[in-house]
Amino acid sequence: MIGADELEIEAAKGMLSSRTRVTVINPESHIMTKQMSGRSATCVQNALELDGLNFRSNVKVMRILGNKMVTGVQLDNGSIVLCDTVIMTANLKPSVDLAKTARIKVDKGVLVNDYMQTSNPDIYAIGKCAQYADETTGYFDLFIGQATVASWHLKNQELLGNSEACST
Repeated sequence: MIGADELEIEAAKGMLSSRTRVTVINPESHIMTKQMSGRSATCVQNALELDGLNFRSNVKVMRILGNKMVTGVQLDNGSIVLCDTVIMTANLKPSVDLAKTARIKVDKGVLVNDYMQTSNPDIYAIGKCAQYADETTGYFDLFIGQATVASWHLKNQELLGNSEACST
């Protein structure tokens, strides 16, 4: 498994359930860098190692080895990890074209505040396109949280007498 964020860790755990030996190749110093601190990540990694996952941290895959079939990966430190399967995930780039057309501020995604409002306070953004505190995310659980925040804010606007905010 190349990478050690939440999606890769879940996939690696899934591979373990089919009695497969799994090594997670992590270019970072600790797993799940977007989700937790190094100290917390160490605790989680220790538990995952007890479950059977193997980790190689602070290394990057330079080459996938093999001709017609995968036989291993070569890491940037020169070592080779033998394997017959390589799994990697892909981050999707948020689409911001519609927001740009609507003259809403964008960066890597559609910029939002604490309430998921865009630079136009009548327009909210949630999901992969929403960028809060310099980060976008692709995790479903966070989308639900974003939707909850936006709906709570809309509901409270209505209670405060700003019914225009709830007209959509």
